[in-house]
Amino acid sequence: MLIKILVGFLAIIGGLVLLAVIALIVGYFVFAYRMRKKIRSYLDANFDRTIGFDDSSDHGNFGDENDWEFSNMEIPPMVIELVHKEGVSWSNHKEVEKVLEKASRSLTRSGFRYVGDFCVRGEDDKLKRFFMDVQGQMMAVILYSPELPEPYVEFLFEKKLGGFVQVHNYPSQVYFAPHGVLECQHIDKRISENVRIITKMLGIATKRMEQHPAKPVIDEDVPRRYERFYADEMAWRIRRGGLNRDEIVEVFKAEGLEIDEEMINKVRDKWQFAIESFLIEQSRRAAEQDDDGREVLAVHDGSNKSFLVDRLDGFLDAVSDGLDDIKDFDADRLRSELQQLLNRFSPREAISRFRAILPQPIRYSLIDQIKKPIETDLYLLPDWD
Repeated sequence: MLIKILVGFLAIIGGLVLLAVIALIVGYFVFAYRMRKKIRSYLDANFDRTIGFDDSSDHGNFGDENDWEFSNMEIPPMVIELVHKEGVSWSNHKEVEKVLEKASRSLTRSGFRYVGDFCVRGEDDKLKRFFMDVQGQMMAVILYSPELPEPYVEFLFEKKLGGFVQVHNYPSQVYFAPHGVLECQHIDKRISENVRIITKMLGIATKRMEQHPAKPVIDEDVPRRYERFYADEMAWRIRRGGLNRDEIVEVFKAEGLEIDEEMINKVRDKWQFAIESFLIEQSRRAAEQDDDGREVLAVHDGSNKSFLVDRLDGFLDAVSDGLDDIKDFDADRLRSELQQLLNRFSPREAISRFRAILPQPIRYSLIDQIKKPIETDLYLLPDWD
């Protein structure tokens, strides 16, 4: 009898140990999942306006433990279009819905009227709920996407003299405000911690509006006004050539991720390619050539010089074998002259001067110039088989 009791007791202990092991394993994967979501949230494309992640896996890898994150890095869209969404479900998580309702009630009690729920076209999970103040001058927006820990709020208005003013509590340690385009104040506190943070942000935004009279906006124009705000912000980023080195390092250090020069260059190149593609789309002639499979080079004064060197270096490599019959053709000499020109002149001036010294058979042609969002020269590189 005693032996049976002892065996039963040991069986119970064994079962408890097994359950504990299973709980630890499950807990580890839950922790890993949450940490990955946390890292992604800081780098979300549409809300951080820095860098985000894409679920595709066709961008190569960086050869370290952060391969997945780096190789799937996504650049935010240069422009967005908002689409009205009726009866949208923001999340299956009760905590997210609770924060959403708290923020909505707080804004309503502060005199804001509900305008509507919208999402970014093509990204149904990037949600924005708009409110307007009684004067029709200040927007309040609740924003959420699955990568974020919870919804956040921003107050936004456009100054009569140009530019926007924004007060927000985006849940990130890293935010790069576009100086000269957007007067921004970031409040580092979450709504779930204290919903009264919304009242504090409103007070700050109201004081700013007393100092800078705002342009009125009717409810029907609210989405378009917000799209223009986003476009202005991204145009500032385009003019600077995307994220600079220090910003890239800051984003990753904030999450405890190690980064080296090769990784920094890859991030910057992804920004450059994304900006170049967008600028090409702004020109009908350049877009047609690009659609036909021709190589188009977009050069503006925010272009990264290393990126331009790599683009033209690859071009010189491709054409070198077919230029043996051209007298005094020296690809290495041309590379050296290109580097010297970029060191002495702005990117646009340097690439224009470099064109003039290329042998005629491989001289690229200027097919268009655009003024907005930044003055850009669009060159068509010659076909070379």
